Amino acid sequence: MGSTFEIQLRRDDGQQIGIIDRFSLLQYALLTNDISACRIDLPGDFDKTLLAADRRLDIWRQPDGGSLSREGIWFIRKIKDSTDANGERNIKVTGYSPNYLLGSRIVAYAAASAQADKTAAFDNMMKAVVSQNLSTGATNTARTISTTYLSIAPNYTAAPSDNKAFAWRNVLAVLKDIADASRGAGTKLYFDMVPVDSTKFEFRTYTGQPGLDHTFPS
Repeated sequence: MGSTFEIQLRRDDGQQIGIIDRFSLLQYALLTNDISACRIDLPGDFDKTLLAADRRLDIWRQPDGGSLSREGIWFIRKIKDSTDANGERNIKVTGYSPNYLLGSRIVAYAAASAQADKTAAFDNMMKAVVSQNLSTGATNTARTISTTYLSIAPNYTAAPSDNKAFAWRNVLAVLKDIADASRGAGTKLYFDMVPVDSTKFEFRTYTGQPGLDHTFPS
């Protein structure tokens, strides 16, 4: 009894390079409101030219009696040669979930600006922060991730409203603070970068508990 895994190795644009079918260790976490990590240990003779920063580990899982479904996508961030206790060479690969993109940006707007001082429903506020610092709402287009790779779910005003100011702060930290403010106002609020397909991610918010997706109306 157990599960079988298929690990698809993809370029940073989502194009599949191959299938990883030999590994001695696979560990990963599934988190909202933070960056989750994945680690896979590959044999020492694995072709390292296939590994590079920001290539993707696309992990699929099939439980006994179930169908194959995607567990998540992790961006490769660390590649390390190692030797185990038996003297066998291996390659330790560490990947981070797409939420790491949120941690790579700051709210690059001045205090009291419309982009850094907002009054809105907290879930809508999160989406505005992401849009204005990673997507089509950014005033500096050099900071924009193409809509080929990133979309933002519609607003549904599912959380309480209040004012928040966050000029020059890290985007991920701002989103966590907004989630905390929503929880303090009586509504648990979660966010995640969800794979839409092998190429594109969508920033989504959830209220209540993870798994209750308020991106789309029921």
